[in-house]
Amino acid sequence: MNLTGLDALTGSPMELIVEDGRIVKRRKIGEGFDSANGESVNPDRQPSAGDNSLYFSPGWIDLQVNGWKGIDYNGDSLDAASFESITRELAAGGTTRHLPTVITASPSDILHRLATLHRLREDSPLLTRSVPGFHIEGPFISGLDGPRGAHNPAEVRDPSIEEFEAWQEAAGGLIRIVTIAPERTGSLEFIRELASRGIIVSLGHSAADPERIREAVAVGARMSTHLGNGLAGTIDRYKNPLWEQLGSDGLTACLIADGHHLPPAFIRTAFRAKGKSRIVLVSDAATPGGMAPGLRSWAGIDVDVSEDGRISLAGTPYLAGAGLLQKRGLEFLMESTGCRLDAAVTACTVNPAALIGLDPTGSDIVAFRMNSDTSTGRISIVIEGVWLDGDALSLSTD
Repeated sequence: MNLTGLDALTGSPMELIVEDGRIVKRRKIGEGFDSANGESVNPDRQPSAGDNSLYFSPGWIDLQVNGWKGIDYNGDSLDAASFESITRELAAGGTTRHLPTVITASPSDILHRLATLHRLREDSPLLTRSVPGFHIEGPFISGLDGPRGAHNPAEVRDPSIEEFEAWQEAAGGLIRIVTIAPERTGSLEFIRELASRGIIVSLGHSAADPERIREAVAVGARMSTHLGNGLAGTIDRYKNPLWEQLGSDGLTACLIADGHHLPPAFIRTAFRAKGKSRIVLVSDAATPGGMAPGLRSWAGIDVDVSEDGRISLAGTPYLAGAGLLQKRGLEFLMESTGCRLDAAVTACTVNPAALIGLDPTGSDIVAFRMNSDTSTGRISIVIEGVWLDGDALSLSTD
């Protein structure tokens, strides 16, 4: 099977030769080819949302996944089949590699969850390839209502190098990102030490003042966890952690661009402040995500899953988690900002790969088509095929 289309990052025509589901050759095919109608084109043409061309991009990388379709990375019943199921579900949506995210819990629970994730990963060729590491979000975060979010207040605590080292041992050295509130006691020393070890320290679930944010960046913090979320509902108009992180050239901003967590105006502002090279799209996918609409029980609380993927605390307007994958993030980023496809794809390939030390030009490939509804401005991406290290994880039957 030969697939011809356009490189989503450059607009250049390219061809995939696929045999028995495996990519055996990938090549640029030069000037003069158009996958839609065969007419001559400039190989540097800019992708358009409405042309229905077939596009190829590197595999998408999600730095924050908590669970999906009833499977919970922070539960006690994770097994190999469930772990691989999440990986294949993400792949069907374009995400070839992801970081399972362990959140605030007791020291023993965090160690158990990391050890389980590591053991299951090591025993599975699929997981070894698709899971490059782990993200720890908490427990070293704000204890205040609002910035703490849904994290367990009884388990929030100050950072400890000794505790991190125990995590890293349980995780087989695979912790890539730690989210921390920099106002906590000992945080600057902790950030400096982790940065010296090549760990990405991300600021999140924080009520830090601007000066503390600047100090954290100066000692090695490099990322903002779901910027615009995990904040108090009411903050000082200027002296707050949001503006300082938006304005910092040292921080890459992760955004949950699902249409529920952030409004279009915030997405536009963040994109203009950070530019193409310092935006990362994450799903922050939660355990009820991907499930049929209705009332669900999750970690002992009732949540409503809506038709459009919104997850809220039952009977309230308050968000309880993220219920859409990276594909919606690409769509909503383009809808909100008017940016080109190459910028949106960069935000879930090149940029996250650079943070955690992956090669985004490898043999992970996503093939997709893109169209827009001119009456609503809604952009729709349809996944045609996904390959991990050249092997098919998902192929359209159409």
